[in-house]
Amino acid sequence: MSALSAALLALVPPALAQDDRGEDDRGEDDWGEDDWGEGGDELGFADAGAIEEVTAPSPWSIGGFLRSQEALWVERLDSEPLGLARQTGELSLRYSQGSLRAVATIRGEVDPYYLSTDRYEPATRENYGWLLQPRELWVGGAFGALDISAGRQVVTWGEGLIISPVDRVNARDLRDPGVTEFSDLRLPVTMLRLQAFLGSHRLELMAVPESDFGLRSDPEGPYGYIPGVAAEAEVPEFIDIDAILERVDTSYVDLQSRWDLKQTQAFARWSWRGPGVDLAVYGARVLDKQGVFATPDPNPDLLDPELTELAIPLDHQPYWFAGLSGSAVAGSLVIRWEGAGEFGRRYNIGDLVATTSTGASIYALSTEKTVYTGMLGLGYTGIKRTRIDAELSKGLVVDGTANLLFPVGAAQYALRVSHSLLRERLELSALGGGIGWGLEYGWLVTGTGTYELADGLHAGLGYVTYHPGEELGPLVGFDTHDRLFTTVRWDF
Repeated sequence: MSALSAALLALVPPALAQDDRGEDDRGEDDWGEDDWGEGGDELGFADAGAIEEVTAPSPWSIGGFLRSQEALWVERLDSEPLGLARQTGELSLRYSQGSLRAVATIRGEVDPYYLSTDRYEPATRENYGWLLQPRELWVGGAFGALDISAGRQVVTWGEGLIISPVDRVNARDLRDPGVTEFSDLRLPVTMLRLQAFLGSHRLELMAVPESDFGLRSDPEGPYGYIPGVAAEAEVPEFIDIDAILERVDTSYVDLQSRWDLKQTQAFARWSWRGPGVDLAVYGARVLDKQGVFATPDPNPDLLDPELTELAIPLDHQPYWFAGLSGSAVAGSLVIRWEGAGEFGRRYNIGDLVATTSTGASIYALSTEKTVYTGMLGLGYTGIKRTRIDAELSKGLVVDGTANLLFPVGAAQYALRVSHSLLRERLELSALGGGIGWGLEYGWLVTGTGTYELADGLHAGLGYVTYHPGEELGPLVGFDTHDRLFTTVRWDF
């Protein structure tokens, strides 16, 4: 899957979560700046004989959320109506005392539907059925102009709200494209992070020893690529792709291990913040988090009736990256821009299935490319309680796009509109995105409405529609994936 594919698959309904750009890169709230509490404004005015001891706020705080998500496949109500029944709980413990800070967060998910159904392969049932993982888990401190932190963190790069060619630090949760909340999209990764502040300048260096390649739908999962790609492959008539997929349980296997110091990724960013203008320059040696399809070893014959399991390798080779970004404010208008260069990144070429007169096997070939990508975004807040954001990106493949499996370098669009009413208790939003000047590589649209029932308690209803397009693109095979979804969330 290409970088362009991931950008489209990352489109999410903004009504269900706030975008964290503009906050601290670790996603921190002002949890170290608690008020004195009730009665604090009376301090110093009590009677002399009734002076009460004032206790400083605790450096510890605890919070989290409970969330219930359900979804229906509206285009297959007769055969498979339920698409999601995920229950999520997260608990976070935070510490802030002087210059020291720490965060420990754990999240658990369970979906009774995927645990009970035999509709999907074991890999999909495990990926969607349950999940228990640490989220942010780090300690840090500020020492004069230096800030040091170590552990699992989320660091946001770039200015793009929806499409961002330079946002390369964290892997993504791409299991449910188009309906993932912003707060869930980026997955924390273990790193050592050093920041130096000098006036309006900031220099940031990161070393990332953990190779986290994110969460994805399995080959034949709810949003799996293999059925759609196989349907587009040119194979002889005697090969029944559908019968093969029905007989064989497929899964992905990463060729690179999660922990290997030889694979340590390095990131650097210089940024400057001036009056109404932000600028940043980036450089990195990074692993390809999405990876390319590789040929299995040994490579089985897909027509072998005894073949019942197939692990499809994903190769995550490193490449060099450089980028820049900026934003400027002019009244109610915000202008954002990004530019990125990828040097030596691998992309799949040709078909994934090679056939002979008697057999068929997976032969996944790839090639290195140099790709430059630019993004221009506009945000407008001149309408009361309304925000409009539009972004456009386009890539240039230096040595051509001939025979590439996915549309590397194709134009991408994104438009997001949100409006709040009923004293800002109800937020309505719509988001659309597509690939190709004529949307020939696919597009999607999602709309949501979220209502605040009480403090910290929200309920949302939304719909997403997918259109794969006429050419092979990242939404291939999503012809019957339209969803009606609901969310109830309580933050405490």
